[in-house]
Amino acid sequence: MTKKVMTQILYKNPGDSNWSELSDYYDIEINRTCSETKKASTFSFKIFNKDNDYTNVISENTELKIRAKYSTDTSWNLLMYGDVTYVGPSIKTESGNVILIRGEDRIKRMFDEFTPGSYSNMTAKEIIEAQVNTYFNRRGLEIALDLADSPKVIDHYAKSSEYPFSAWLEELSGADFTGNGNYIYYISHENGENTLVWKPKPSTVDDSFNFDEFIENVYSYSFAKNQNEVVTSLLINAGKDLNGNAIYEVYQNVSQIQKNGGKSKWAYKAWPKIAQTLKYYNPSWDNDQIRTAAKEIAKAKAALYLAVNGNLTWKGEIVMYGNENYSVGNVIQVKSSAVGFTTYKKLRIREINHKINYKGWITTLRVAEDEKTLT
Repeated sequence: MTKKVMTQILYKNPGDSNWSELSDYYDIEINRTCSETKKASTFSFKIFNKDNDYTNVISENTELKIRAKYSTDTSWNLLMYGDVTYVGPSIKTESGNVILIRGEDRIKRMFDEFTPGSYSNMTAKEIIEAQVNTYFNRRGLEIALDLADSPKVIDHYAKSSEYPFSAWLEELSGADFTGNGNYIYYISHENGENTLVWKPKPSTVDDSFNFDEFIENVYSYSFAKNQNEVVTSLLINAGKDLNGNAIYEVYQNVSQIQKNGGKSKWAYKAWPKIAQTLKYYNPSWDNDQIRTAAKEIAKAKAALYLAVNGNLTWKGEIVMYGNENYSVGNVIQVKSSAVGFTTYKKLRIREINHKINYKGWITTLRVAEDEKTLT
């Protein structure tokens, strides 16, 4: 017997103390992402606006909670806690007037606020925890923290009021600050909470899909080589010299450019710690020595980066019955002789898409192979 899908959208406008339940909505779509995508988690849905009942009910900055469950479930799954960023005009259709609503994850939007701070002799984990509690939880946002340990103690870390907290997260997740490789982060809504998850990139397998056999809950799958992400050329900012001028260098993977028929794909990388480190450990060097050494280090680092990111990687989608069994950033493994995966291929979940409409609840895992092969 087909399980009935139940949904609920709660909303609260600025100044409201209680949540209200929305009705007359349909075609819900939610796209959840992790830090590797560089994209915000988003949502959209449509509302029947008969007699203009909803014209002034939902507006920009209205808070929303979108929940779903099957009729056999005892508790709701919180799929999105977001802010409305777009309210479309009321459009006349055959079914009546309709309004399109779009928005983004509320916590991610908060993290784009500017948050100055200064810390000494603390780990990246401790800095993130202190900054979240100082700027967000004191305002009652109730962001739970699931932060992994990071072994490196940072001597001093400070940012001005022109630096958003999302940039703090991005920088502090790098191997230079964690002391334990690159970390990944995302907002989780598990157990109905808003939780910032920050941890080393998982490498252990969360689930396996053998498409050479029938898999009951999967509708379809597709995989292809991801040519759009192949980077062949870098413009590098290696920091500032003794006069405060930027040190730029260019490096290209000539062999990969030749494989691409002479076409280059450029990327920009800022590695300011190159010059910072040189100036700190070589106080007697003049400006020319700093610049020359910084450019050589930048080229060596670029060669390693392009050796990894200059190769074609796999990407794909797995479409299945609606569920909340997977987390962005986790690793699955896939086997399919039809695709060419005669042994299991490890892929990382970059995005999770939910669509709920009159047909039911469909979940799509958007996966991609890491630039560096998972072992």
